[in-house]
Amino acid sequence: MSVANTAEAGLAMGGETPASRPELYASATLGALLIGALQRAPERIAFESGAETVSYQQLYDRIARAVATLRALGLKRGDVVAQLSSNRPDVFALIAAAYIAGFRSCTLHAMGSLEDQAYILRDSGAKVLVVDPAHRPRGQSLQAELGAALETFCHEDGEGLASFWSLPAPDIAPLRAEGDAEDIIRLAYTGGTTGRPKGVMLSNRSLVTNTVCALVGAEWPEQVRFLCPTPISHGAGSMILPTFLRGGTVVLQDGFSVDRVLDALESDEISYAFFVPTMIYALLDSPRIRASKFPALHTILYGAAPMAPARVREALAVFGPVLCQAYGQTECPNAILTLSRADHLSGGDERLSSAGRPYPGVEIGGHAARHGGDIGRPGGGRMTDAEGPNLFHIEIGPGHDTFVPDEGQQA
Repeated sequence: MSVANTAEAGLAMGGETPASRPELYASATLGALLIGALQRAPERIAFESGAETVSYQQLYDRIARAVATLRALGLKRGDVVAQLSSNRPDVFALIAAAYIAGFRSCTLHAMGSLEDQAYILRDSGAKVLVVDPAHRPRGQSLQAELGAALETFCHEDGEGLASFWSLPAPDIAPLRAEGDAEDIIRLAYTGGTTGRPKGVMLSNRSLVTNTVCALVGAEWPEQVRFLCPTPISHGAGSMILPTFLRGGTVVLQDGFSVDRVLDALESDEISYAFFVPTMIYALLDSPRIRASKFPALHTILYGAAPMAPARVREALAVFGPVLCQAYGQTECPNAILTLSRADHLSGGDERLSSAGRPYPGVEIGGHAARHGGDIGRPGGGRMTDAEGPNLFHIEIGPGHDTFVPDEGQQA
């Protein structure tokens, strides 16, 4: 059938055309991708975290409970759910619940000051804060700062704060993704190097594109066991859904330890890992490293800071041809430029010190080409000129009419 005949057929069936049914052409939501990934292989293992093992089905059920609990607390589409926690499967379950139900996830930097964290909670309009036991005292302090505007819970039972997971969760229902492409589902705050932290509003469009970039912009092993000692509440968390879409398992560690990481790489069949450069340096400097073997290791993804070319070559000699670099910013998370495994094996220091090539779908320099010259930064310097569907939606908060990204916000 020709395009013209197809359009005529649509009119004959009640007048439904692309213009009259725009929802047919809306992009997928991150929540829909996540539900599909978990339902395809419910028996597989989603997380290994210390002694805890969580299957895809158990994670699905945990997310469904979190959605029901948040709705029972009175949250509505667009309301903000904040967390302050180290790595644990429940952190991702709550993030996923926000994505699926149309809430907004906001994760606080664990090293942030009380003043900055309280500012972010006020600025974002957070309704609920959930902390882990290690951050219970800070959660209580934040509750005292914000008063009735915030309800604070803990991921576990204990003194002073009720357990979120013990709250009543009536009407637990099968998961259904809410929202559309431009719905904001994540608020990511910058580091505040140019003033107060700025809230970057990330939509389904942005985060779905980010997921696709992660899948097509890097080589993945056949069997994915993803080692993650970096916070899933921030950059590393973006690799969890791609891992699930590949049917893989996330091996969570609560913070970075050289010995713990080396133990995992040697004995846990780790095929994929994410580190920041300082972690790679620490591994390279370990007395254990030269005698260690990594039989299953396929890719080490690194980012968040530049890595010295000499140390890149050292890492290639130790780990093999497995290095892949990702460069991004809070405003364009994780996926602006990439230096592939093959790129690491050709070229000299100039290539190894570069941020790489654009991810598929990302254009570099287009704005400057259209408007003549570099994009300037007040007071000097340059801004990254990147365009693509993974860019942020808009900034929020007072004084953000002109948004200037903070330096160093890369992942």
